[in-house]
Amino acid sequence: MQITIDTPINFKIADVKVSLEIPQEMILPLFFGYLVMNGSAPDEIGKALDDMPKENIPEGWEMVASMWRNRNTAADVKDVYAAIIPWLKEAL
Repeated sequence: MQITIDTPINFKIADVKVSLEIPQEMILPLFFGYLVMNGSAPDEIGKALDDMPKENIPEGWEMVASMWRNRNTAADVKDVYAAIIPWLKEAL
């Protein structure tokens, strides 16, 4: 799966975009890494998690992936993050 991630807005050197091919098993760790570090995740990683086949979701993480996939798309994504982050912190 190929994703493209934009640099943060306050990146001073130049606008850089990185495209990389990542294995399916890295999508969930990237998603949670961004959640823990930033309280949000890039849209590209969220979409990759949406597109990930159920059989590729590691055992024990189905609930969180399901929370993300069943989110109300009319709601602010930050509301979804607010619901997931306490569970994730407790799990870690």
